[in-house]
Amino acid sequence: MKHQIKPLTLLAFLILTACQQKDTIAIENFKKELIGAWESAEMEKEGASYSHKELMLTDSTWHLAVYAYADTLGHSPLFKLEFEGAYEITDASNIVEGSWNGTYGIDKKHLTLLNRDAEIMNSLGFAPCGLVYGERTDVSNGCSFIQPIADCPSDYDLITIKEGMLYAGERNPNMCEPTGRPQS
Repeated sequence: MKHQIKPLTLLAFLILTACQQKDTIAIENFKKELIGAWESAEMEKEGASYSHKELMLTDSTWHLAVYAYADTLGHSPLFKLEFEGAYEITDASNIVEGSWNGTYGIDKKHLTLLNRDAEIMNSLGFAPCGLVYGERTDVSNGCSFIQPIADCPSDYDLITIKEGMLYAGERNPNMCEPTGRPQS
């Protein structure tokens, strides 16, 4: 017994295939725009401190260095926190037009103390972490406010490029889960 494909079914299949190819091409084009080095345009307020971020993206990996400072001008460094792993741009956001959903796997976390003042470092909760000034230390298992990778192996984010600037989603406390992906 032969099965015939109805013209309407074939048309629907062709349209679906074309849309999937268009989405794949759009994701690949966006990923090409992402590849390279990005950094904060200005200091960012992070609780009681300030930060400057440097992000490096290849076609499949990411590395983020967050430099924390006690002052808004960046004259009083505190520490450098690094994250790295593989990432994937999964699909276009259906919440924020022109944005994409990205999943950033976290394979490693490192912390480097940039301040010798023990009182300041202790106030950050670093005393029990065995850190030494100027030494890059693996903190993948957690340290003070730095969450262990086992508790948060991926970061679900929203990402946009506008006028040559890269924008990540507004941070929220539950970005370790797909349901915690930023809404803005």
